[in-house]
Amino acid sequence: MGGMPDVAVVFSVKDEQLAIHESNCIGIPVIGIVDTNCSPAGVNFPIPSNDDSQKVIDFYGNLFNKAIIAGMKFAMSRDGVKKEEIDNAVNSHSKKTPTTKD
Repeated sequence: MGGMPDVAVVFSVKDEQLAIHESNCIGIPVIGIVDTNCSPAGVNFPIPSNDDSQKVIDFYGNLFNKAIIAGMKFAMSRDGVKKEEIDNAVNSHSKKTPTTKD
């Protein structure tokens, strides 16, 4: 990782209280899946959903992955990076990120 992350994503607010607390302490916004048995305290962008379902976790993981790739492509294109370099960067990111079926 090259520096501080822009955002922290937690898939279980109940189980990731330490990550939420640490992110809050250093000013990193938190996106979190918040089940009905959890408090959204400390989560800047709560997503009300069932955090016990693997299908839900896969869905949001895939959604975040696609959004990150789209953002990378947009930012690099805007900054004048050549298409071949964008494709290499995206492929490098995709290899590091576990994917699920669409």
